[in-house]
Amino acid sequence: MTAERRLRAGWRAGWHAPVGGVTSIDSGRLALEAVVLSADGKQRLTAKGERDSAEARALGEEVAESLLSQGAAALIAGFGA
Repeated sequence: MTAERRLRAGWRAGWHAPVGGVTSIDSGRLALEAVVLSADGKQRLTAKGERDSAEARALGEEVAESLLSQGAAALIAGFGA
């Protein structure tokens, strides 16, 4: 949950924006996969990362930054426009 919250905070997105993330844990490793969609659903950006489970916050920030570098901010800003 911490990784997913940091992901959303990194985007500065509300809960209704077309963004999502899912986490899984295996042998103490936390994986996070995330997606940002355009309002019309025609564009899709994805990112994923993996870290030690104790680094959930950093993992969320890392994946958010990856999506932002791909242009997620523009997709999120276009939501509801």
